Amino acid sequence: MAEPTSELTYTDLKKVVGEFMGQTYDDSLWSVAQAAEFDRIVQSGLRRFYMAHPWSFLWKQATIATVANTKTYSLPDDCDLVYGDLLFDPADNVMKERVVQDNDEALTAFAVTHSYTGKPERFSIRNTAVSGTTSLRRQVFLWPTPDAAYTLHYEYRQGMNALTGTQYPPGGSYIVEAIKAAVLCEAEIKKRQQRGVYYEEWQEKLAFAMRTEREAQAGFVSREGNGVEVPPRYQRLWP
Repeated sequence: MAEPTSELTYTDLKKVVGEFMGQTYDDSLWSVAQAAEFDRIVQSGLRRFYMAHPWSFLWKQATIATVANTKTYSLPDDCDLVYGDLLFDPADNVMKERVVQDNDEALTAFAVTHSYTGKPERFSIRNTAVSGTTSLRRQVFLWPTPDAAYTLHYEYRQGMNALTGTQYPPGGSYIVEAIKAAVLCEAEIKKRQQRGVYYEEWQEKLAFAMRTEREAQAGFVSREGNGVEVPPRYQRLWP
């Protein structure tokens, strides 16, 4: 299936930046240094956009397959944040259908004096040791230690890889102008060392994209206290 012609690729965004920075739209005429600079600006603009809102298209679904007597499990390498609680698979026939998220320091201390096996009731997210050769990795710590094999469902926000070539940013056509504005906002700050008209345009386009997504995801709610939007199937689980 062909991509909508209204979409912008990474290359399109880089050309927009190059033109704003005073160069020709034809990227074949740029120097290696110019191409590298425009790439940095595009990637920075994309990060600005990704972090501005908990976009639904950055969420991924995953599962943890527990093993008896094993209490820690690695999360995917691209995991930034885990939203909400873990849900038992219906096939597990567990009466209590969720595992509640807790503070890692508190749960670790609690587990020391309450060490036993059973159906997991609480979990925490902990960081693994940082070596400097990889980005931060995370693990799930379960309490009590699972006494059998269970399948736990969860959703997490994924960290995005840098775009290249003809790749498209995620999301769809309704956020294209917001991404373009974010990239131009970064270019403007780089060129003029201050915010300007493109920062204002970025704020306007961002508001429109957020409003459009919220209308499209009308079934989403915000958990009181943290402003995180969660899928409809989690709504009935919140206290």
